[in-house]
Amino acid sequence: MNRIVTISLAFLFTCLSSIHAERFSGINISYNYVGSLKYEVTYKVYADKYVKGKPDIAPLKPLNFRIIAGPAIVVNSPILIKTDSLKRGCDTNLSIIYIYYYQETIDLNLPKYSAIKASVDCRIYFTCYYPERYTGIKNIQNASYYTYAFVNTCHNSSNTSVKITNDPVLNNCCNQPYYLSSGAIDTTDSDSIGYEFSNPLKDHKQPVMYNSGYSIKEPLDVYWPPTYDKSYGPLPFSNPPIGLYLEPNSGALIYTPNSCSSVYSICTKLTEYRKINNKYEEVGGSLNDQILYVSACPGNNPPYLNGPYNYETTGLNQICFTITSDDKQFIPPPPSKALPPDTVKITWNRGIPGATFTIVDPKARLMAGKFCWTPKLSDIRDAPHKFTVTAKDNSCSVNGYTTKTYTVKVKNPLNSISQINRSIFIISPNPSMNGDLNISSVNSKFNRIILFDISGKQLMAWNFEPTSNFQQNLEYLAPGIYVIKCVNGGEVVNFKWVKE
Repeated sequence: MNRIVTISLAFLFTCLSSIHAERFSGINISYNYVGSLKYEVTYKVYADKYVKGKPDIAPLKPLNFRIIAGPAIVVNSPILIKTDSLKRGCDTNLSIIYIYYYQETIDLNLPKYSAIKASVDCRIYFTCYYPERYTGIKNIQNASYYTYAFVNTCHNSSNTSVKITNDPVLNNCCNQPYYLSSGAIDTTDSDSIGYEFSNPLKDHKQPVMYNSGYSIKEPLDVYWPPTYDKSYGPLPFSNPPIGLYLEPNSGALIYTPNSCSSVYSICTKLTEYRKINNKYEEVGGSLNDQILYVSACPGNNPPYLNGPYNYETTGLNQICFTITSDDKQFIPPPPSKALPPDTVKITWNRGIPGATFTIVDPKARLMAGKFCWTPKLSDIRDAPHKFTVTAKDNSCSVNGYTTKTYTVKVKNPLNSISQINRSIFIISPNPSMNGDLNISSVNSKFNRIILFDISGKQLMAWNFEPTSNFQQNLEYLAPGIYVIKCVNGGEVVNFKWVKE
């Protein structure tokens, strides 16, 4: 059901055949914290180039880069550090996406930024302005283009932003279920990310107006059954999906577009949250503009990524699972003959640091990837860890592809430990630096101690006459979390014990 398919050759040719210049597509802005109020900012600028017949290519118009905080504005000039390209399907004579990487180091301690640093506004915006948007968009009025990433210096000035791993020009087929993921990852700070629909902007805090029939929450034509009451809201998991649904925690967009030969602008705001003093605070965010082509597609069934999509593990337990792909062969009506089945390649966006993603059989027609990860103590948190996987087939002249989000929740082992009568036992020191373990009971005796690692494997056990005190040195144990079971007749009490 959750599928992304590239646009048809005919629609792409119609859109681009008369273009003899680079056409601006969008910008992704990210930043890395490199010191006190000092950030390395990267601007990824995307542009279409029509190359069939190799016509003259007019360059992009000048970009305007600004740092903004409240009323303070400073204009900057980042350096173009490299370029890259992205093929649109297998026919390189049609269209190529060019990517221009601009970068600068912004030190807000310098005199140039004194007004920015002195601003009463906590949000410091790294912005980019372009005088025109992608042309021919159906849902919004013609306007200039503006986007940003920001850091909230009041809550945490040392934040490093999320990175958007998907390209801002997307394609899918009309009347087919559609799944869209921004591929946003935060491998530095592991913050929680919230998503919401937003207005496209033409300048700082100046929204672009929607054309009649469109709005922030419904920026494109989607499937609503004629008799369905829209007041009930979208049904993302119906077949096909009804309405347009944005999942606020993963950023998944699920819908069924139903207007062919259309181009839309979809804009979402990403906000990063970090737990500070037991409260989630905003530490940064960005605006994510995407251009979506919708068209009648050629005879190609898109690839599919199988679930489950949500996993759990406890403490330091390793977790491994295999993600498989599928691609049903398209069978045309007689007398046409079916083409050979597509092959499917899969990749991941490295969204979880320290994890591995290994292709099981690189020569398989339908690739599968094995994900493995051993979390650390610092990975235990309320929000799940996320990564995306993309499946891409070899259909020509354009490829079909699907992107899915997978999550891994690392649970706190304390949640599985009994709390019965813990008040009458004292375990110390906890954590223990040298391996000393002391257990005492105020008004109860116990006759058996069992030590487990965090996976539940029994390491050792001690049996003795009923006593109120137990002492042992376990300096030879590796640092980590352990579970200690105290047995008192028919009563069992469990404790978490940490050896550093």
